[in-house]
Amino acid sequence: MAKSIIPLSEMQIKNAKRKEKDYKLYDGDGLYIIIWSKKERNKRWGFDYRFQGTRKTISFGTYPEITLAQARKLRQESKEKIFKSIDPSQERKDNKKELAHCTTLQNISEEWFNIKAGKLAQTTIQKKKSFLVNHVYISIGQKDIKTISRLEVIAILKEIQNKGAFEVADRVLNMLNNIWRYAVTMQIVEHNIIADIEKSMVIQAQERRHFPTITDSQEVGALLRAIDGYKGDINTKLALMISPYIFLRSSNIRSLEWKEIDFEKREIRIPAAKMKMKAPHIVPLTDRTIEILKHAYSINAHCSLYVFPSSISNIKIMSENTLNYALRRLGYSKEEIVYHGFRAMASTILHEQISEHGIHSDAIERQLAHAERSGVKAAYNHAEYLKERKILMQWWSDYLDQLKLSI
Repeated sequence: MAKSIIPLSEMQIKNAKRKEKDYKLYDGDGLYIIIWSKKERNKRWGFDYRFQGTRKTISFGTYPEITLAQARKLRQESKEKIFKSIDPSQERKDNKKELAHCTTLQNISEEWFNIKAGKLAQTTIQKKKSFLVNHVYISIGQKDIKTISRLEVIAILKEIQNKGAFEVADRVLNMLNNIWRYAVTMQIVEHNIIADIEKSMVIQAQERRHFPTITDSQEVGALLRAIDGYKGDINTKLALMISPYIFLRSSNIRSLEWKEIDFEKREIRIPAAKMKMKAPHIVPLTDRTIEILKHAYSINAHCSLYVFPSSISNIKIMSENTLNYALRRLGYSKEEIVYHGFRAMASTILHEQISEHGIHSDAIERQLAHAERSGVKAAYNHAEYLKERKILMQWWSDYLDQLKLSI
């Protein structure tokens, strides 16, 4: 005789406590709720059934989002499908596949990002995605791209600007233009509606953002002396010490590996995959920068792949905010200088001092690893102006050393 099951009650489900092991409460006719032992997992509905002789299970969601009454309704609907020779579990999988191929803006955007993944650094991809997630998807992400109007896009841009994020609005507009161009190419839409938006009419002109930095010679010298006196973690100190001299992006300093340093050739070679613009980059080294790297080598080379590993674990890279926090510990506010300011410092002074060091602007921009007009050019020109860049980096190293000694 089959075991009789007493139907559940809302109170019984609500009061069900976690135990050392997962367990189930049964409502009958295949419906049950799982009470997980782990506190981070919510109670979940399940439905066991047989279809064409095979035992199967389908989830109805979590409690209390799905109530007892709703779960029973879903059970009844599933039983009716089974009676009609429709497998509820397979139907759900088929629906998901169909949804994956639909032409919502979010789906088309993801296709575009997948194409860009091989051309941009992963951190850049994630940053671009965050703009759409935070400002676009919430209102039109699930709409069919063919039904979205220019006015809807303009409304989003205005909302972003109302928050004071004018640069973000400009970036979002540029991204949407690229996504619609992709959609036109793939014959998903017939026309790029974003191209019809006159940017000057919908995006307020703003002054170009500049990263806080220090360019006064006496203040630069004071900053270098302060870094030499840093009392925190030694890897953080060494990373700060070398940063003004080689002015790499934070991600490149923090993820720098010993295999990328050639002491004999006196240079750092960073592979394209690590660079923002997906082009390899060479940094000529000087006596001063080699001295700092050899100090780091004596500490870390035997135990870490990274030149400046995390203070928590030598198998991890330094965290994203570590270097900025270090500058705050030295007494510099974010209005005075941020880590990226070392690049701004070098760019400003090197361009201003061309008459002193004699190296032209193109070589300076190459050493800063700024964007190339052509992706093909970027891939092959990492060694462009290398002779001039070696002279430039030696002059810059001597210049900083001189400022540090000038009190």
